[in-house]
Amino acid sequence: MEIALDHPLSFIAQLYEANDTIFEVLQSNRLALADSLLDLNDAINAVEVFELNEKKVFDIFLNTIGKGNTSAAVAQLDTLESIASQCPEEGGRGVLEAINLYQALTNIGLYIMECSLKERAEKKQTLYANNKFGLYPNPAVSTCNAAYNLEKGQTGELSVWDAFGKQVAWYYIKAENGVVQINNLPSGIYFVHLSVNGRILQTEKFVKL
Repeated sequence: MEIALDHPLSFIAQLYEANDTIFEVLQSNRLALADSLLDLNDAINAVEVFELNEKKVFDIFLNTIGKGNTSAAVAQLDTLESIASQCPEEGGRGVLEAINLYQALTNIGLYIMECSLKERAEKKQTLYANNKFGLYPNPAVSTCNAAYNLEKGQTGELSVWDAFGKQVAWYYIKAENGVVQINNLPSGIYFVHLSVNGRILQTEKFVKL
């Protein structure tokens, strides 16, 4: 853009206009890059807790700060707070990333959880022993049943993921035992995760014919 220097006010106005144009171009490029990275993040097949944590934190970052937003939805903040409350040795670096991102979005600091090796081992052993599920029939023609058992007083979730790492179904479970019907899915290979307290305790594969 050519800027005329014949009048100071005109010159200033043209500078503002030029800056606005530059900002619009930069913001457009920023949004396009964020969307491109979101697609790559969605394609990641995360299975372990530390992998899922990083994937969730990165998704929230790209949808907020990555796109120039300094505020987040309540559900996004709840997810960050849930990850931040995990033991870093189990939740991975996503725990620290969640703490940092939460503070950047809210200006509120969260504390890193203290956890001993013995305490974690005992808790993990109990969770694995008392919370489990099985799939039948497998392969399934129409509906695959997930029969589960939960420790008394526990709640959890069964999430279904396709072979590309995309979540395609989610079920909240709170009874001590029951059966969830997984249906309305196209043919393919799927992975079902049982999670309790934000931790994946079991993963099973099933095939939809």
